[in-house]
Parts: sequence; C-alpha cells; structure tokens
Amino acid sequence: MAITRPKQPQVASVDAFIGAAPDAARGVQKGRKRQISITVSPDTLVGIDALARELGMSRAAVFNLALVQLLKHGLSIEAGEK
Repeated sequence: MAITRPKQPQVASVDAFIGAAPDAARGVQKGRKRQISITVSPDTLVGIDALARELGMSRAAVFNLALVQLLKHGLSIEAGEK
C-alpha cells in the first residue's frame, strides 16, 4: 500500500470554517452601534460609575463619550508623580 500525502485544505474552506466560529465576529451589532467587551480595573470602573451617576448617564454612555472625545481631541498622557 502506498503512502499518500493528505490533501491540503483549500483557503476558501479554511476561511469559511474560521469565520463560522462563535468568536469570529468582532462585537454584536446593536442598531447603528456595535457591542464590544473591554476589561478595566475595579478602581477604574468605580470612577466611571461615579462619573456616570454625576452626569446622569449610563456607564456605556460615559465610555462612548470618552472615546468620541479621544478621537476628536487626541490623547494626552501626563507623567504621574513618583
């Protein structure tokens, strides 16, 4: 019996397989927006929640507002005290 090489998968079928995976999508479409997941420290989340209460906004709205401001005005990183 002869030894034969296995057939190489075609690129289209590999891409289709990967694309069908549950984690292949980058966020869930919610109307005109896309839902994503982020990870933040507990202290940061406490601060975001306090700001949201102060502004009368949801946590998601505060994140969205902060990201829009970041994109419009850029990011300024200041050195902290040591």
